[in-house]
Amino acid sequence: MQMAFMKCITTSLRSTPAATTDKCTGVNYRKRNPLNSCLHTYRLIAPNDSIVLIMPLLEIQFSFQYKELVIVFPEPHVALAYQRKNPESRIIMNEDKNNVYLRVPASLSHIRTSSSRNDFVFVFTTEDAANSWVKHSVLSELYPKNAKSSKEAFIDIAYWDHEHLYAKLDIDEEESAGNTVRSPSPSPSQRHIMHLGNAS
Repeated sequence: MQMAFMKCITTSLRSTPAATTDKCTGVNYRKRNPLNSCLHTYRLIAPNDSIVLIMPLLEIQFSFQYKELVIVFPEPHVALAYQRKNPESRIIMNEDKNNVYLRVPASLSHIRTSSSRNDFVFVFTTEDAANSWVKHSVLSELYPKNAKSSKEAFIDIAYWDHEHLYAKLDIDEEESAGNTVRSPSPSPSQRHIMHLGNAS
């Protein structure tokens, strides 16, 4: 199961088209770095051939070290705000505080890339499992976008700008200015991971 899952991740990272059109928006996107679909950095090819770099706030990665999904946030206080919304997630001591780790649920069959912008699409064994993931992961939604039911889910990287992300995570202006968000108390499993992070 783990070997097949890891092979699927590797395949996803290697299969990146040179250019594609977003089916939802009709916008033509081209990958800035075709070798790394985790970056989600696009060049918007405008009708007048001008190029606008789009730098989404979030990155979605997979940690082969921990065998977990990783959401990379723009600032540590945003990562903490997400952890407050999703207590099952964790921030590992002595590692990048922008990174939040999510365990891979047993119901996750595999991960593929979307047919448009190469976002990661999480494929589950049942629709209920996909709905549960959407609920607990906070930033996810069913795939394709606006689907009523599906066994697939994704995090729409292009959607989560500052306004939407801060509203969803309940980050107010004072917290944003001071870069401080109340940190949740670590669970026993989080304390264990923190302890491992301290090991030399």
